[in-house]
Amino acid sequence: MHASTSHIAFLLRRPARMITCATLAQLDDARRQVEDATAAYEEAQTALDELQALIDQNESDIAELEVRLPELRERASDAMRAQYKHQKSSGGFLGVVLGTTTLDDAISTLTYMDQIQESNNQDIQELNDAEAELEQKKAELEEARKQAEDAEQKAADTLAE
Repeated sequence: MHASTSHIAFLLRRPARMITCATLAQLDDARRQVEDATAAYEEAQTALDELQALIDQNESDIAELEVRLPELRERASDAMRAQYKHQKSSGGFLGVVLGTTTLDDAISTLTYMDQIQESNNQDIQELNDAEAELEQKKAELEEARKQAEDAEQKAADTLAE
């Protein structure tokens, strides 16, 4: 009788141990899944934070450009107006050359006109560059917002798993 009692006790302990091992394996798998999900969530959150910083910088750049644009437009408008008036009043290159009395006077006048023309062209180009930069920043902002939404959705999906 003593042998059969110890045999029964042995059998009863063995399945419990097997159940415990299986439970531990399931718990270990669950722990790994939680760790993987946590790592994926943290990665998605980091990406989201980086994108938010990019969005904030783009919004700041856009605001600065929008403040500068009215002044640049005014300067470009003045430059175009000055070019038009100068072309109408001087009769062009030939009018300037014929309107001078000495060669030095003609060279000085042409140099001065060239400097004015260059300044006017710079004002116009600066406006064009600022407007192009503004459009680029707006496009970058839109793309960053889309990426941020995707990263946010990925983080939410990770938590849902």
